[in-house]
Amino acid sequence: MKGISPVIATVLLLLMAVAATGGAWVWYQRMQVSSQQGGEGGVTQISSGANAMYVGIDRAYISGGALYFDITNLASEDVTITSIKVKNATSMYDCNTTSTTATSAAVTKGVACSDDYGLSSGNTATAKLYFSGGSSKDITFTVE
Repeated sequence: MKGISPVIATVLLLLMAVAATGGAWVWYQRMQVSSQQGGEGGVTQISSGANAMYVGIDRAYISGGALYFDITNLASEDVTITSIKVKNATSMYDCNTTSTTATSAAVTKGVACSDDYGLSSGNTATAKLYFSGGSSKDITFTVE
C-alpha cells in the first residue's frame, strides 16, 4: 500500500500549524490597530461633547432693546457658539446672533441677541447654547 510517509505527513502538519498561527497573529494585529484608531476617534468625539457641561451663562442683561449674555467657558478649549435658543414664560425664540467663540477658561462678554424677547429686568427665562460638538443643558437665568 502506497501513501505519504510519516515524515512527510508530520512536516505538512507542522507547516499548516505555522501558517495558521501566522494568519491568526496578522489578524490580531490588524484588529488591535483598528480598535485603537476607532478608540482615539471616540475619545475626540467624547471630549468635544464633554464641553457641554463646562459652557454656561454667567450673566444676562438687557441694553438698548437687546438681550445680552456673558458666556462662561470652563472647558480646556475654545468653543464656537453657533446658536442660542431663549425661552420666556410663553414662547421659544432663536436668538439672532452671530457665531461667537467663547474662549477657554474665561468669560466672553456681550454676546448679543437682536431682541429682548419680551423680557425685562428681574424676569427669569431659560436658554440653551448650541456649539460645534454639542449643546448645553437648559440654563435658567434671571435678567439683570
